[in-house]
Amino acid sequence: MNQINFSDFYQKALIPMGKNEQKRSVQIDKDWRAAPLTITHFLIAIEGKAETTDAEKYHWKVSIYLADSEGSFYSEKPIYHSEYYKSIHCAFSAARKLEEAGKAGHLLARYFH
Repeated sequence: MNQINFSDFYQKALIPMGKNEQKRSVQIDKDWRAAPLTITHFLIAIEGKAETTDAEKYHWKVSIYLADSEGSFYSEKPIYHSEYYKSIHCAFSAARKLEEAGKAGHLLARYFH
């Protein structure tokens, strides 16, 4: 299970899915078929995690969630999450690439085979 640290959770982009991606997103995780949300968007987010409990230095990962048009999503169920990046700048760069692929309608085709 993916535990979100909401104090270091930044929603980056809410991207509308094309019709083909909506169909394919349901195939990625069959649990979404029974979900009360109408899945129409991808939510791209960046999450920080302290290296140690008293550390000021963070690692960052990028996650993608299936969401509705208002940005509601199931936090325990990302369809993708990256490895941790050492800097928030690297995480933002990775999120930007995912966002560009999503806006072009190629997010699932490019990152989920």
